[in-house]
Amino acid sequence: MTFRVFGAAVAAGVVLSAASMAMWPDVERMYEYTYYSDASKTTQVGFAFDQCINGHVVLGQAHGTATQYYTRSVIGQCPGYLY
Repeated sequence: MTFRVFGAAVAAGVVLSAASMAMWPDVERMYEYTYYSDASKTTQVGFAFDQCINGHVVLGQAHGTATQYYTRSVIGQCPGYLY
């Protein structure tokens, strides 16, 4: 009898835990982007930062020139905190 009660309690906890996790948004990483003039990545021509707006990551406005040659570094998470 004790085993059945324990099993039912564990099952109820799993269901409640899954329901509470569904209410919270997933954490998304935010990055800093550094743009370069060419594939050698020696001359920086611009940069941009991700922003956290209403729990979603949005790329901020590029300063300088945005190119297809870039590096990115983690700066935080959304929703969450900055590193």
